[in-house]
Amino acid sequence: MNSNMSDSRKIKLQNSFGIFDAFKMACINQYSFDALGYSNFNENIEKFSGLPRPAKWLRNKKIKTLIEKFSNILNFAWTFCFAYVYFFIIALRFIFSLKGRSRYGINIKNVDNLVLGVAPRSVFVFKSALGRGDNKYCLTLPWVNVSKELENSKFIEIKLLDVVDKKDIFKALCRACKAHAIASSDRNISFQTYIGINWFIVYFAIQKLDPKKIFTAEHHDRWAVLLDFIAENKKVGDDFSFSIVQHGLEHESTYLEMQKTHYGTGVGLPYKIKNVDVVYAYNEAQLEIIKNNILNSRKELSEKYFKVKLFLHDIGTSQKKKVMFVGHPFCYELQFFIYLQLSKVFDFDFYYKPHPTTEISDCIKKAGWHVIDEKDFFPKVDFLISYPSTLVIEYKELGINSFIHSLNEENSGFPLVAEKAIDFLGSNFI
Repeated sequence: MNSNMSDSRKIKLQNSFGIFDAFKMACINQYSFDALGYSNFNENIEKFSGLPRPAKWLRNKKIKTLIEKFSNILNFAWTFCFAYVYFFIIALRFIFSLKGRSRYGINIKNVDNLVLGVAPRSVFVFKSALGRGDNKYCLTLPWVNVSKELENSKFIEIKLLDVVDKKDIFKALCRACKAHAIASSDRNISFQTYIGINWFIVYFAIQKLDPKKIFTAEHHDRWAVLLDFIAENKKVGDDFSFSIVQHGLEHESTYLEMQKTHYGTGVGLPYKIKNVDVVYAYNEAQLEIIKNNILNSRKELSEKYFKVKLFLHDIGTSQKKKVMFVGHPFCYELQFFIYLQLSKVFDFDFYYKPHPTTEISDCIKKAGWHVIDEKDFFPKVDFLISYPSTLVIEYKELGINSFIHSLNEENSGFPLVAEKAIDFLGSNFI
């Protein structure tokens, strides 16, 4: 009897952290990373009322000026009107997408292993960490194209809209509206609720599939928090495992900087993942950063290591040395400056590979280098110039070295960085 009482207390404690609490914490985590994004542009997120994804628009001076001027009005309109209209439109789009489908709302049984394919990079690292995908299902989302990554895998694709039905979409709409009303009581994170209806539809789909093991390549974002909530609310004794697969380099400095943000004061990442069972990391050093800054696991962790396997493609017929810039919106000006200086000294072919989560702007296309616009295409080059990127490690495994620069170098430091890059390339190629 005491044992039963103990179990019931555990279940009650688990259920005390509700779905709307989880959604709000997911928004807070996203806000905190956006705050770091603003700081990399020497801007304060509060000046723009917390508008998400600054890397996509903050570089455009006209848009920046307009948003800074009208951000409070936009925030008010989103909080009390536009969000609900937006959720309703997205719900209608989902419902119309169900029409004409040969099947939807299906009950797929025996989904023992489910990976969450929320981005091309996610599926890419799953193939390296989890083998070729035998007996693993991949839940794919209609707003993300991962078809190329799935082509060379044995993952069994389950499309989100094959799992949910109109009732699920209606429930997701209602939950999203309520979650927005609760979360936006804190106006700082009001804009972060834009993902609400998508988040809840994925939640209902996973509940239907009821996997025994679930894998994500997201470390701390809204999807990681969602899966953490699902794991949290499994009954004591359920045969369930939650795994995180590392998709990119983590840096201790990120979480030290996060301590300066509104929600991260003294803690770094505001909401840490608590219910993970297995972590797949690049190496011991990366695992320690993940454990110390992202996880607060209540369970004994199983630790596994893997290496991402890149397949490099020959590019161009020129016999010149090939140098590729690994791009990021936070350091585009620095990289362009380095490129201009290098092109004066070296007769090399220069390539630019944009960050996979950002769009390719006109200024990047017209810069003079060759732009690699395919996200899953990795050219065979002689050298990289990069911020501390995951590709640095992955190319290093293939014997290709890199010149590494800071992600947020001050303009006054550009000439010195360019000089070091020239010396570095000169010592390697001449």
